[in-house]
Amino acid sequence: MVISRRDNKSAYLIISGCVVLFLASIISFLLEFIFLSYLFEAIMLLIVSLVTFRTTYKLKENNEIWILISLAAVFFAVCEFNWYMYRHIFEKKPSEYGFLQINYLIPIATILSSSCLYFIQRVKNDTKERTIILNDYISIFLILGIIFIYIFQDEQIGITCQNDVVAIAGLALSFLTLLFIISAIFLSNTLHISIAALYGFAGGGIFALLNIIFYYDMLTMGQSENRLLSIFFLSAFFLFLFGAYERKKGFTRIKSKKRDISKSIKYILGICILGFIIKNGFDSKLTLFIILISLAHVIVGYYIKNITYQKSLIKKEQSLLQRISKDVAKHTNELMFANLKLKEMIEKDYLTGLLSYDFLMQKLEKIIKNQKMTENVVAYCLNIRHFRLINSSYGQNIGDKILKIVARRINATSNKTHLCTRINADEFIIIARSKHQPSANYENFAQKIINAVQEPIFVQNYKFMLNCIVGIDISHSKGEKDAKTLVLNADKAMFFCKDSPNLSPLIYNNTINTEITHDSAIEVMLSKADISKEFQIFFQPTIEISTQNIVSAEVLLRWQNDEIDIKDSNDFIQIAEKSDIINKLYDFVIDSLANVIDTIKKEHAHIPKISINISPKQSLSTNFIQKLRTLIQAHRINPANIELEMNEKIWTNNVVIIDEIFKAIKDIGVSVCIDDFGTENSSLAYTKKYEINRIKISKSTIANIKTNEKELLIAKTIANISKTMQITSVAKGVKDDETMKIVKELKYDQAQGNFLLKAMSSSDFIDFLKQNKSRIKNGGGDGSFFKFIR
Repeated sequence: MVISRRDNKSAYLIISGCVVLFLASIISFLLEFIFLSYLFEAIMLLIVSLVTFRTTYKLKENNEIWILISLAAVFFAVCEFNWYMYRHIFEKKPSEYGFLQINYLIPIATILSSSCLYFIQRVKNDTKERTIILNDYISIFLILGIIFIYIFQDEQIGITCQNDVVAIAGLALSFLTLLFIISAIFLSNTLHISIAALYGFAGGGIFALLNIIFYYDMLTMGQSENRLLSIFFLSAFFLFLFGAYERKKGFTRIKSKKRDISKSIKYILGICILGFIIKNGFDSKLTLFIILISLAHVIVGYYIKNITYQKSLIKKEQSLLQRISKDVAKHTNELMFANLKLKEMIEKDYLTGLLSYDFLMQKLEKIIKNQKMTENVVAYCLNIRHFRLINSSYGQNIGDKILKIVARRINATSNKTHLCTRINADEFIIIARSKHQPSANYENFAQKIINAVQEPIFVQNYKFMLNCIVGIDISHSKGEKDAKTLVLNADKAMFFCKDSPNLSPLIYNNTINTEITHDSAIEVMLSKADISKEFQIFFQPTIEISTQNIVSAEVLLRWQNDEIDIKDSNDFIQIAEKSDIINKLYDFVIDSLANVIDTIKKEHAHIPKISINISPKQSLSTNFIQKLRTLIQAHRINPANIELEMNEKIWTNNVVIIDEIFKAIKDIGVSVCIDDFGTENSSLAYTKKYEINRIKISKSTIANIKTNEKELLIAKTIANISKTMQITSVAKGVKDDETMKIVKELKYDQAQGNFLLKAMSSSDFIDFLKQNKSRIKNGGGDGSFFKFIR
């Protein structure tokens, strides 16, 4: 409950007024203004009663206790008023108003009731050890009883007591009040008394002690009136008033350390018994009776305490066992849940929900071990081409969603007996069991998977068209292959298809293994090669058929290796693309070309358009263009003298990447030539959209136009398309005069081949340019070597 400032101010005024009335009552008595003394006392008691009642009446807890205290103040005021009336107004004799002493039992009885009620409520509500508390209560009762007997065991007093029932009743009520008050205070470590209760105990204790003094004087000296002592009864009501205000603030408890009150009480009881023995000796029957009662109490108390302690231990043990059981059950459940999650992690792919690779391999080993003579075990290895590009362009979140869709499609295409897993970001494995059947059936199933995966995928307003390849391997009989070999062979077949996607789906054979072994050997040698010493660039000019002028020169890379005979760059470029070596080779080509161009400029020779080949892997990003930009700016090269040759694999890239690449190419001003046109994913739409300058028909087509009508028709069609689209056409690989005549008849614009001009080293190419200045058609058109780059 919150006390306002106004309430605090009112409380201070009331307390101050009561102090003034208390002092006024004492002064009036000392000055023998008896009427005023009684008047001030009565006013103060009525104020205390009214304030206590109003302050605590609306409280939900213990309000009846404070109501009894306020009634005690009223009863005491009434007793004082009656006494004053009979003593001073009616001027009666003491024998005539002695009966009024009975009235004074009502206030102490009321305070006893409030103390007793508080004690009962506290014991009932605030503690679990009632037996020990009641035992300590009996100890306090014995202490007070011994003190009571010690004071009143004189025979003369005893005779007096028999004649004054009121005094005995008053003493009994006062001692009982002290009993409950002391019990509550001594047991406060268990009962946790409040500050308001402490004020109440203090007031009740003072009231009881003053009553004992009054009735003791009444018994010993026959004194039935002590005005000054009556005034000091007001101090008890002062404390009641403080308690009422404190109770209004809230139920604030007194914080005290835990202590064993029972031992303290036993010591006090022992001291009281010792004092009684010293005064009366062991010969007194009363002494022996008190000792026997005390010993019996101590024994019973010890027994009660032990029983309670044992019960407490049993409860604690039971509580501990319950807590342990709950903890064990909790941890057991957590362990079971963790095991289930761990099993799921072991058996399932966290992203797609397919089987994990390790779990699939365990299953596959069992399948192969139990393979029947009439069944085949087939492994399909599927790769999503250029999937990493999707991750880098659109983010891993999009990539993950695509993988989930792909996994669902693979599951939908497969049946319940198939085992499916994802082994890395873009590869899946499918294991199937079937009766012996033609290999074409396995290829057909693989094609179904390819068709399902290549269906359009829509994610967050994006449309994706995936390309995938599948490698297959078959175990025809038990013991033919183990699980790892079967999966590895399928992976090799898939890997072999990466360079030739048209072969997919492909069943593994020994030729694939030989090719892969050869490629692996080349890859190892490439990684160990000293690029600056083992590699050099060559230039093969391209002539304009109508004028025989040199219009361009293609940069070719040659590898001089003593261990292996490699005549064509195609024999190692595709292998270099599989690692970072391709970027190192590109850097070498660019740097070497820069040196050649610088030399040509010093010789004041004309320079034709220089064509630089860009591998499919490099065309996955714009990094190669940044390197070219640096070359052009550093060596002050006219961008019109540079041409980039790319094959049609670039059209398989994501449209966003293609747009970025051609925007960057356009920004630096270089031209683009599509190499081996008509052999891959030809796209006239892309050719027109990105303003392709030249197209080169492949060597294989030109080489066969003399004998193969189909190849001749392809060559003628490409020539016609280029004329229609106003794109320069180039025939590559012209090897003899007859082929050259056909190329002229097909109206190709340019030609290239060893029959016309062979590839030259850098020095020979420079000499060739100096000697044929009149035949060189400058690539820039204006003869300049420099142009500002945006």
